[in-house]
Amino acid sequence: MLGSLKHVSLQQNNIQTLEPWPLYMGTNHTVKINLNFNNISAFTNTMRRKENCGMKTVIRFNLLLYGNPLGHVSDLLSGWNMSLSTTWCFRREYDRHYISLGLPVIYLDCDCGNFVIFSLLLPLHSGNLSEVICNRLITQREDNTIPWEQLVCSLNEGCPFGCRCIHQAANATLHVNCSNANLTDFPLELPMPKSYPKYVLHFSNNRFLRRLEHRDYLVNTSILDISNSSIQPTDSIDVWRSILQIPEVNFYRNQLTSIPKSVVSLNITTRSLNISDNPWSCSCDNMWMSSWLHSIADWLTDPNVPCYTPLRLRDKPIIRTSEMDFCVDLVAVAAAEASRRAWKISLLPVTGVVVVLLSVIAICRSLRLKLYTRWKFHPFDRDECPGEDMDYDVFLCCSSLDDQTSGGRILDSMEASGYRVCYHERDFMPGLIVDNISASVTRSKRTICLLTSNFIQRFANVSFFNVFCLLLFCIFYSPAGSFVTVNRRQLASSIWLMLWSLQYSTST
Repeated sequence: MLGSLKHVSLQQNNIQTLEPWPLYMGTNHTVKINLNFNNISAFTNTMRRKENCGMKTVIRFNLLLYGNPLGHVSDLLSGWNMSLSTTWCFRREYDRHYISLGLPVIYLDCDCGNFVIFSLLLPLHSGNLSEVICNRLITQREDNTIPWEQLVCSLNEGCPFGCRCIHQAANATLHVNCSNANLTDFPLELPMPKSYPKYVLHFSNNRFLRRLEHRDYLVNTSILDISNSSIQPTDSIDVWRSILQIPEVNFYRNQLTSIPKSVVSLNITTRSLNISDNPWSCSCDNMWMSSWLHSIADWLTDPNVPCYTPLRLRDKPIIRTSEMDFCVDLVAVAAAEASRRAWKISLLPVTGVVVVLLSVIAICRSLRLKLYTRWKFHPFDRDECPGEDMDYDVFLCCSSLDDQTSGGRILDSMEASGYRVCYHERDFMPGLIVDNISASVTRSKRTICLLTSNFIQRFANVSFFNVFCLLLFCIFYSPAGSFVTVNRRQLASSIWLMLWSLQYSTST
């Protein structure tokens, strides 16, 4: 308590701890205390001194601590029972307090632990850290002073796996760097010390990060960077309510195609929003985005956010796309209208051609018999027995009296046209004539009966029943018949046998 001393020199000794006696000696007058090149590494307070802003004493002292192995100068505050509030009094009562510290030139930890003493005490005398040697590599300014923002501390407790958490004391923020950390979801929890009110979240370059999810810490976030990830659209308005309250948000190069329309009603406090290089869908459901982006254009890092789909609007800025363009493809409408006009123009001649063709076909079909007779043209021929392996195309039956006059000529004409003809004078086998007739009818696709006067005269005296049977035969075996079965052939064979028997009995 030697209050009359004005200069104390204890340099180059082996002092290891320092009590707050310099504060007592500097009361009401100026004193210079030289403790350079000792071994002081801790500040203690066994003197039980207390400091508060209500004290009216004036403290003036110049404390030199060069060459002492101190890690954090802030240990002086905690060791001498000085709080931040009492330290702030030194700055506020600058006209009454004068404290000068000569900092150590070796082994000082330039981190957030020294930020308090650097920012509050040093500006009282010089504010220059040019003589401080830091234990870690930092970038000094051109005037050899240390930037405050580089006074940071790493946090491991509570920090998500694969991330780095850093406390930056200069702006009271906790930086959580999870870039390239293979995140698949937002971390459930983050370190939440009371002295770090704001988060700076770096979640960029995580290709497996696809979902936007609400987290409580988003409310206390000042910067959110999710660029170069794979964020997908979400309809959760709670998530967007939290995100659009963050001052700076970066969604650059993700997979966002839309935003819930309900964001229009939110009170957006974001002042920097980057949503560029996303595959935005300019569909009719998203036509509201044009006016919404126009209303927040001052906050967008790139107001000309382009459409990605549909193809007709690709690369066109959403903010300059009208609502009609979202819902109506004007090019397609014009093309469709032109197509309809062309169709109407071409429909008339096509209809005329079709009518003419149908008319020609109808006329040809109605006159097919004449065409058959005059031009030997058979466009409507069809095989009534497809797939059947038969020996003859036709069985030609006629009276023996007509063989020389008509039968032979018809036979030659059909065989000249390539038809295989069964003729009784040539092809009947020795045996019963009844068996030959039955075999010829069964083995032929057609049966032609030449009803000449010679053939009818044979039946002049036959009963009406026999004539009716003859008509049945002609009906069943006419070219227009379309159903041929084994039972019908058997019935026809029986009728033929009966008619042939009648003809034979008459001739005999």
